[in-house]
Amino acid sequence: MKNVRILLTGAKGQLGQSITNRWKNNLQIELLATDIEELDICDPIALQQEFSKFKPDFCLNGAAYTAVDKAEIEQEKAMAINAQAVKNLCIACKEHNTTLLHISSDYVYDSWPVKLLTESAPTRPKSIYGQSKLLGDQLIINQLVKYYIFRTSWLYSEYGNNFVKTILRLSQSRPEIQVVDDQFGSPTYAGDLAEALKYLVLAQKAHHVPPFGVYNFSNDGFTNWFDFACNILEFAGKSGFPLKRISTKSFGSPAPRPYNSKMSKKKFLQHFNFPLKDWKVSLRECIDSLT
Repeated sequence: MKNVRILLTGAKGQLGQSITNRWKNNLQIELLATDIEELDICDPIALQQEFSKFKPDFCLNGAAYTAVDKAEIEQEKAMAINAQAVKNLCIACKEHNTTLLHISSDYVYDSWPVKLLTESAPTRPKSIYGQSKLLGDQLIINQLVKYYIFRTSWLYSEYGNNFVKTILRLSQSRPEIQVVDDQFGSPTYAGDLAEALKYLVLAQKAHHVPPFGVYNFSNDGFTNWFDFACNILEFAGKSGFPLKRISTKSFGSPAPRPYNSKMSKKKFLQHFNFPLKDWKVSLRECIDSLT
């Protein structure tokens, strides 16, 4: 059987770098890793040319506008990348019979403090970023049959900017760090997501192809940002560093954050023969590789 051909967008992002690092020695995968310098997904002509040339079996869209607070001001830019560009990908995937793998966000859901969010939970995002991601999801659902949407939360890795690296950096420059304790969810280690996606693209060789559709994905277990920060420092050997609990309201971010990002992974576990690691196990793995 021929190699699986994957066109990756957003190759310089956290997930993109995790994918290229973890897939590079797999002889069953032919990966074309692109970022905006090689392929601008906002350019439909460039997309069509790349699809015609490479003929991908899967397009893995790791490109996104992720500056949550700046999106409140840069609304057009957020919508262009998270929605209009996704529409361009849908057109190209449909024309070339390519399956789209798209990374979405917990921000699309209605943040209600007591619910466990399934894939069919109400989607009422409060922020511009969340609205742009939801529009991208809706475009895919309405235009394609062959797609997988993975809604993730609290993504972190060894690469780029993320909460884990921010806490470690601030612990070197500040006497105390303030962290909110009233937002709940599950961290997602990009390395684990990269492995789950590798499982998916190789599933056709194993004759176990999960149904198309929307899936929640994060590590197992729930926490809040304050306890997440405590574990980051503990695993980095800084358990005595002073942290201060504050409320979301006191923190005062320009864009509203979800209070509840507790996503159910029951659907993923039902259809994917892929175990979810406990979030603390994956966090320790990431920090060990950083330190």
